[in-house]
Amino acid sequence: MIIRIRNLLILPVLAIILYLISTNNPLSTNLNAHVIPSLPRPIAEETILVTSAGQSTDTYIIKDISNKLMIHNFFMPQAVNDDLEEINTIVFVIGYSPLSEKVNQLSYENELKRIDSLLNYASNNEVTVISVFIGGKQRRVSETDEMLGSIIPKSHYVISTFEGDFDHFISEMARQNDIPLTLVENITDVSEPYASAFR
Repeated sequence: MIIRIRNLLILPVLAIILYLISTNNPLSTNLNAHVIPSLPRPIAEETILVTSAGQSTDTYIIKDISNKLMIHNFFMPQAVNDDLEEINTIVFVIGYSPLSEKVNQLSYENELKRIDSLLNYASNNEVTVISVFIGGKQRRVSETDEMLGSIIPKSHYVISTFEGDFDHFISEMARQNDIPLTLVENITDVSEPYASAFR
């Protein structure tokens, strides 16, 4: 009898623990945001152009991943419309870096105009847009958020870290615009979903 009562008490406790675990799981809070581990089929074609949105050095990481995956790419952090001839896919690596903009003698306003111009070209010429944000929480300053807000709604696929989406800003935009999103734990986990866009 005592064992039966003890078992009856344990079951509700276990149920509460499982509920708390599931509600604190980053994936469970984003299920409605089209979160997927990778794309089920390719959506983009080579040749691609890897460019920056905000001039962070994260762009170099995606360039290296592209090269390791042997995806035919051009690396142009400051690409303009004239660079898009014969390009099928633009990969925006988003992250604002005031130091990099200063070194490259760029203003934030001009960077926004350049990004907007590339997005308009992509829309008018059926160029696929992939957005990548791997900068994490520390890079989520207002300038980065403005760029995320302008690029993600015009993207065909978004990859971010869980840390970068700590407040669900990215996943909510993906949900609102019906865009597939992959969230990864670490930068090293980017390769598989990134490759899934092309193969």
